[in-house]
Amino acid sequence: MGVKERGRKARLWFQDKWTRRDYGVPGGYGESVAKYSGARGLKNIFLAIVKPLIVIISVLLVVFVIAAAGIFITRSISTGYGDTVTTNVGVFLDKVPFGQAVKTGFAKTFGIIWNPAQLETDYGWKTEVEKNRQYSQLGVKVENFKILNDKILSGQEINARGEVKVSNLGDEEVEVFFSCETDDENDGFGEVTPENIFLNRDQIFGIGCVYSQMDGDFSGAKIIDTKQLKLNTKYEYTTRGFLDFYTMSKSSFEDEIDVFKDMNNPYLGEDKRVTSTYTEGPIKLALKIPYTQPLTEEGPFVNTFESYTLGIKLTKKLIWSGEHGDLNNLYLFIPEDIIQIEDDRFFKTDHFFVDENDLPISFSIYTLKEEEIAKLNNVCDDIIQSVYEKQCRDQWDKGFQEIYVEFFVVQADDNLRLSYIGARVDYDYISETSDTFTVRERT
Repeated sequence: MGVKERGRKARLWFQDKWTRRDYGVPGGYGESVAKYSGARGLKNIFLAIVKPLIVIISVLLVVFVIAAAGIFITRSISTGYGDTVTTNVGVFLDKVPFGQAVKTGFAKTFGIIWNPAQLETDYGWKTEVEKNRQYSQLGVKVENFKILNDKILSGQEINARGEVKVSNLGDEEVEVFFSCETDDENDGFGEVTPENIFLNRDQIFGIGCVYSQMDGDFSGAKIIDTKQLKLNTKYEYTTRGFLDFYTMSKSSFEDEIDVFKDMNNPYLGEDKRVTSTYTEGPIKLALKIPYTQPLTEEGPFVNTFESYTLGIKLTKKLIWSGEHGDLNNLYLFIPEDIIQIEDDRFFKTDHFFVDENDLPISFSIYTLKEEEIAKLNNVCDDIIQSVYEKQCRDQWDKGFQEIYVEFFVVQADDNLRLSYIGARVDYDYISETSDTFTVRERT
């Protein structure tokens, strides 16, 4: 083939390709141009641009979620709030900013990712109280306590075994003491293993008691005595509680027909009084403000500006078989931006902040003085007459003497505002379990 002939065919091929391009004939260069021409073409152009962007954004979101989860878990462990975050998620799942990111923005969300302790600051106190109320198994209990000896002769060593079950003691370590004795106070104590142990997690372990009897003159009787071998448990128990309250300026309150219309608060009654709640345990912690809500800067009576009264009552719960010992500590958590207490029996020890509607509220911690705690523990010691002392002891067994604290509202907004007073009490709790044994004469 000559040069001219090759040139002619090349021109025809090139012309044919451009003709197919112009008319969008499949296989030609014009196929892509036809594909993106007209309304359908614009749609295809849009999809061609958007689809890669969606893929890129999706990948970035997945990477962000994985990274955020990794930071959250790492910071939870490193800051010591891993257990708090884990146990509280079920209670405040609908409260955490992850569910409110659209409303409040990503700033607070990332703040909690970086600092999980903020979950405890924002929601922890009330959440912990509400969560703890769900538990039916609490504290330290000795189960299956049995004496192992088939027959017990006078002077013979007695061996007993049991099982200790620890449930929901909280994050703080608690020292638990065990002792073993009979129901005769003259017999002395046996040897317990372990005698004391620090606990802060759910667990089950064994416990043993070895009790040595005293020999005596038991001649002439086959059955000498029937007694009980008791295993005692003593440890410090903590009960927490809170009481909601509302504040509003007196002038705004008078202008409102019903400030609680459509209000959904399980602790607010139809009589416009609030009830407290507390963590489960051997002591019922009741906080009470005996006035209707809301509280105003004028006090409970018109134009008097007198103080309100907070009642604190600690009562033993009958379903707990043991008994309470001494009161060790009593703390009040007061939102001092809203109310202030005036009581020289308490002293201020610390403070913390709670985020309320993105507004940090300062809570001050007030501690009951040691001499006041001693008065509560020794309330029956100064009673001389035995009759009145017995009545006092009976009352003591039911709980501690009620405490009243005066407080004032120092800030009342035009709008209805919800806050709370928190309380914590530490006290000794003593329980026992026993098994009966019969001592026989040696032959």
